[in-house]
Amino acid sequence: MSDLTEQVYQKFKQDLMDDKYPLNELIIEQTLVDRYGASRTPVRDAATRLVHEGYLKKYPKKGYTIRCNNEKEIKEMVECRCILECGIIDRIAENASDEEIRGLLDYMKHKENFPGTLIKRSLAFHLNMARLTGNDHLYQMLENLLFMLIRPSAVSQRLTLRDYESKASAQNYSDSEHEEIVAALLERDAEKAKKILLQDITRILQ
Repeated sequence: MSDLTEQVYQKFKQDLMDDKYPLNELIIEQTLVDRYGASRTPVRDAATRLVHEGYLKKYPKKGYTIRCNNEKEIKEMVECRCILECGIIDRIAENASDEEIRGLLDYMKHKENFPGTLIKRSLAFHLNMARLTGNDHLYQMLENLLFMLIRPSAVSQRLTLRDYESKASAQNYSDSEHEEIVAALLERDAEKAKKILLQDITRILQ
């Protein structure tokens, strides 16, 4: 994959996460060419990758639409995430130093980078945990799961990211769960950390 294709892919994927494309609206190739300032080949290659990853649905010779996951798919992805992140908790509790564990909350020193964005703060924390394992494949697996689950069409077929934020705020979602996970990890209490983690993962989708 060329550097330009990778750049288009990353920008396109982030735009999907940021709710820049309406659900059920056809996205034509020329729109992508104009938006990302690239020729048709890297745009097409990036879109094809997003089709294979489950973000988009392709309509030959017409364009793309955002692919909505059904309830069964979402439930299965949440289950995969729970299994994966519990394994991450075990690895951290066994191998990480206290300094490394405390570093999981470093993103909180820079909350200005996430103004009013609960989702991005949550992503930062959970991906920092995966990064701490030192396993690049595990990190990539979790990143893909998180993006698939938290993008607009996965939160619900009826919700946008703004609705997600409103729901999170209504449930008094905060960074406290992350602080509690870190505290449990510092105690090397993996089971306690996993219990808090599972509550954190599943609550917003209930």
